[in-house]
Amino acid sequence: MANIKWNWNMKTTKLWFANAAIAILLILSSCTGERSATRYFDKHPDKAAKFVSQRIIVTTDTITTGLDSASYMEAYNEVWAYADSLLDAASKKCPDINKDSVRTVIKEQLKVKLLPCKDSMKTIVKAYENLERVRYLDGTIELKNNQIIKLTESNNKLQDKISKQVKRIRWLWLFLILAISWIFRKPILSLIKTFL
Repeated sequence: MANIKWNWNMKTTKLWFANAAIAILLILSSCTGERSATRYFDKHPDKAAKFVSQRIIVTTDTITTGLDSASYMEAYNEVWAYADSLLDAASKKCPDINKDSVRTVIKEQLKVKLLPCKDSMKTIVKAYENLERVRYLDGTIELKNNQIIKLTESNNKLQDKISKQVKRIRWLWLFLILAISWIFRKPILSLIKTFL
């Protein structure tokens, strides 16, 4: 092998540090890919819901209707009653007035001239729900429900295993008691005879 001398001078040192700094900068400033972001949000659904709810804004539309027909008809009927009472009062003073023709003219003029007041205008604001957020939260609820179902099933299986083990242990104790009593039957019988 040939002896290679490393000639470290200030220029090569700066070059190495510059390359290392660029490599570290690229590593630290790398973007999160779609796949890793999906994995992260799958592990943390609360953060995903927060992200979605902050990014997607609930849209609202304002719809102004022409007029509220109930308020308009109420105002029209009040004005018509007042005009009719004035016509009745005038016809008492001048009996030769044709009330029917005057009433039809007043009705037509009222409908044309009676403008709805500002209070009778209705403003309807419709807010549309952020469907993406709702769909995401429904999906996370479904995932949680599936996880709960799986955990419940595994818990039930473990409970069955535990109950079977408890039964086996009880049978084992019974067998041990019977075996010990069989082995020591003569001393046990002699003790019983002494007490009787």
